[in-house]
Amino acid sequence: MHPALTQQDILRIVFEYIQNDYWREIAFFNISLVCRAFKEPALDALWHELRSLTPLLKLVPVIRKADWTYELPDNIAPRDLDRFKCHARRVKKLVYRECLQKEKAWFPILVRLPDILDGPILPYLRTMQWFVAEEGGPLSHAIIARPLATLESATIQFDTLYSSRSKASEFALTRIDWFVKTLATNAPWLTRLLLKNLPKSFALSFSQFARLQSLTFTCQVLPDQPFTTPQHFASMSTITGLTFLKLNLHEFSAPNGATCQFHSLNSVHLIGTSDAVVSVIPSLRPSPITVFFVELVGNNAALASLFNNITSITFQALVHLTIKYNPCINFPEWKGSDLLPSLLTCTKLLKCDIHLNDVTVALTQDDIFSMARSWPLIEELRWNCKVKPLLSVRSLQAFVKYSPSLRVLGIPVCTLPPFLAVEDYEYLPVSTHKLRQVEIYTPFSENYFIECAQWLVVFFPYLDKVRISGDEDDDLYAVHRAVKRLQFMKKLWAWQAARESGQKDV
Repeated sequence: MHPALTQQDILRIVFEYIQNDYWREIAFFNISLVCRAFKEPALDALWHELRSLTPLLKLVPVIRKADWTYELPDNIAPRDLDRFKCHARRVKKLVYRECLQKEKAWFPILVRLPDILDGPILPYLRTMQWFVAEEGGPLSHAIIARPLATLESATIQFDTLYSSRSKASEFALTRIDWFVKTLATNAPWLTRLLLKNLPKSFALSFSQFARLQSLTFTCQVLPDQPFTTPQHFASMSTITGLTFLKLNLHEFSAPNGATCQFHSLNSVHLIGTSDAVVSVIPSLRPSPITVFFVELVGNNAALASLFNNITSITFQALVHLTIKYNPCINFPEWKGSDLLPSLLTCTKLLKCDIHLNDVTVALTQDDIFSMARSWPLIEELRWNCKVKPLLSVRSLQAFVKYSPSLRVLGIPVCTLPPFLAVEDYEYLPVSTHKLRQVEIYTPFSENYFIECAQWLVVFFPYLDKVRISGDEDDDLYAVHRAVKRLQFMKKLWAWQAARESGQKDV
């Protein structure tokens, strides 16, 4: 055997490449039987993630009762406990659904195990995902019944596939509330908490999670009452090391921004109406936010309140901005000069995704040049909306001049004439721009794909992908083929010109 195969660190890296879920467990079991060198790393990989505690609980002797439930005998041999502990310490991730009826028989054992072990059931657990159903046993509570210093990430997600809303709401009020409070006490090193798709609001205080770095707090549906309350928001602002925050802001209005301020946030994801989002921004402003993601909902979203307010999206350290909005009704036309002022102050942007589906924006040539000049570091720019009047393809020249780092460009431009005449191309400056992908968000005319491809090749000689909105696959391939053909012809011309000038090694 090669000496490298005796190094457990190397073996663990090799075993990570076994990804097939169906054969994975069988493969690791067989590998553990090959030799002593393979045994420990293979068993670690086999038990690393559990989706059911049944295989682990079968390692201890049990007594089946008349009601088909199990219980532990009064005396358990030390050898049996050692075998259970040997494999329980390997479990690093637990994904559990309490809707599994077959596991309810093991609940009496779970209640007693922490006392028998005099410690947590899974002593080295790092990640726990709990999918809540209408009924549930004490599994989630048994896992954290004793202090669990290794737990770093906890997820509580309402499982809509297996539960009814009324029962789950009553259950969640009693069990989830207790579970989260116990987490704050028994998982002191918890850095990531996700409360997702919960059916209604809870009177929880997040200030107890002193080391929390990532918090997700979203609801299942839009309830009659606010999901995120001012009390929730105020307690979140007291977490000194919080760097990621995702909130559902349905019918929410932030309390006084002077009293509720976040100072360490790096990434923020907000879901709600534009008025709710704008009310939260003053509290976020002291943080060095680099990633800002907004999902606008509702039929009455006033885009101007989010964009035009000079005190809104003006995070000086912002690197990645995403705004998505899909209105249910038609809105009046918005002007680019109304939507751009606050965005243009974010001069460090590397990625900007603006998806305003079915919203018409009046962008002018000056607006396009303002984008290019204000974002000199931009690498990905997508402005997906309806534009009226349509912009000329010649507008892309602004990005050639002012945005040298741009790699992906998606913007609504007109793919129809007029274009430059062939003899006019020689007066254009030579472009060496490294842009690789262009996305066109307007209806495309198949009669002018050659002219459009000519412009794209002139501006972006390294272009290798063209995308067009809609289902016009034939036009998409036509433009792509035309671009490739023109690029090949351009290389031939350069090669011929070099030969005529006497250059060698071309």
